Amino acid sequence: MQEYKKRVRLLAERYGASIDYANDDGLTLTTLVGSICFTPTSKSDMNCKITRQKTNVAFTCPKAFVFDIVDRFATGKPLDGYKPKGNPLTLQEYIDEEHATERVSQLKNRIVAGTANNGELGGNHYNAEYFNGILVLFDIFTGAPTNVVELT
Repeated sequence: MQEYKKRVRLLAERYGASIDYANDDGLTLTTLVGSICFTPTSKSDMNCKITRQKTNVAFTCPKAFVFDIVDRFATGKPLDGYKPKGNPLTLQEYIDEEHATERVSQLKNRIVAGTANNGELGGNHYNAEYFNGILVLFDIFTGAPTNVVELT
């Protein structure tokens, strides 16, 4: 989970969740409606335990889907029977689909200049939201897995 921790922390902050780190390299996010506990089982996989007010869900999945799980949890989407549709979105997919080369370039320039503000970059099918050094990539229509890339 080490390679994901900074981006998960920032995504949790974006959604108003608190985060606790475990000695086993796992982490727990807590919100007003419940919690998610991620525990690594191998270099590439993790156990995920989700506790909400009325439901408990547990499953194993690749670590690359941690951002999608956090996003779905924070936005109230169901996670029982979680089966992601394909791989998490990439920055290149967002740029290609939304013809966003100029938008991303301008954002990177604002980051370097120290003038970048949190907010959406926009899109018709895929969308991107900048938040404190990360870019949250999500699919508006078909539910492709959310991803987070670092832009700092």
